[in-house]
Amino acid sequence: MRREVKKSLDVLHDTGLMAASQDYAQGGMQLPAAVAQMCVGLLKGAKVGTQSYAGLTIAAANLIVAQGSEHQQEKYAELMMVGRFFGTMCLTEPHAGSSLGNLRTRAVPREDGSYRLFGNKIHISGGDHEPSENIIHMVLARLSDAPPGVKGISLFIVPKVRIEDDRSLGDRNDVALSGFIHKMGYCGTTCTMLNFGEKDGAAGYLVGEPNNGLAAINAKKVPATWKRPWRIRPFIWKLSAIQSSAGCG
Repeated sequence: MRREVKKSLDVLHDTGLMAASQDYAQGGMQLPAAVAQMCVGLLKGAKVGTQSYAGLTIAAANLIVAQGSEHQQEKYAELMMVGRFFGTMCLTEPHAGSSLGNLRTRAVPREDGSYRLFGNKIHISGGDHEPSENIIHMVLARLSDAPPGVKGISLFIVPKVRIEDDRSLGDRNDVALSGFIHKMGYCGTTCTMLNFGEKDGAAGYLVGEPNNGLAAINAKKVPATWKRPWRIRPFIWKLSAIQSSAGCG
């Protein structure tokens, strides 16, 4: 990754714009959604491939805030909003593509309440890179007794590096980069293939209720700052690209 990307992202979270619309108490600026999205448009016009790291991180952090426990919010989401950790969404699998009902990544429960995940994910934007201390993967997987189809999907937090209770970094988790994929129009953003559980299993932590992962992402409880940007983001990309090419950005 180019050094300029790291510098740009440092400036982004130092100014607070990385979490522009999030609550002030959680490290955000608490700006109105319209103002925050205007900022996103300007940043995308400058370089969509750089801004995407921040966008993915805040989307994952919003999901933890909406569906995770208070402990998970403090341990993961708050550090993501201030730019210390970055985030991803790990949904797509090699054999299934966008058919999430056919995913095979499995989660095995442990006595301490955590899980061990085994499986493969592809097309994971921002799945591995240097700019942050850690990457928090939001992973869809199945429990052994899960019903078939989309009603048997659970959501897990899987950090690249394990995090201690005092929020310091621990040992490397069993998450491996297996390759890169090129996404058209997404130059500058790493697009990866990830293997979970090549050894003893990737440590993961259930978010919300079992078998409710896909529903949790689309739940009414999830704030508009998670869902609405994904619906209007393609239009923001197009508009910002037009403005930049015309010298209006």
